[in-house]
Amino acid sequence: MKKLFAFTLGLVAGFAAAHYLSQTDQGKSLLASAQERISDAKDAFSAGFQERTAEIQGALGDLKNDLLSES
Repeated sequence: MKKLFAFTLGLVAGFAAAHYLSQTDQGKSLLASAQERISDAKDAFSAGFQERTAEIQGALGDLKNDLLSES
């Protein structure tokens, strides 16, 4: 229960901090910069995941073809 309370408290504090930061020009700039970095990281993660998925699917297709040709 303590962990849930601490998590909730941190979440509320984060939203409050973001709210106060968004009220100034410098804060808006900081939040926009953070959003851009998060978006870039998300895009890089997604591209890497899709690339790795394609590699695995290709390897499984090769394995399937090898197994079928042996039969």
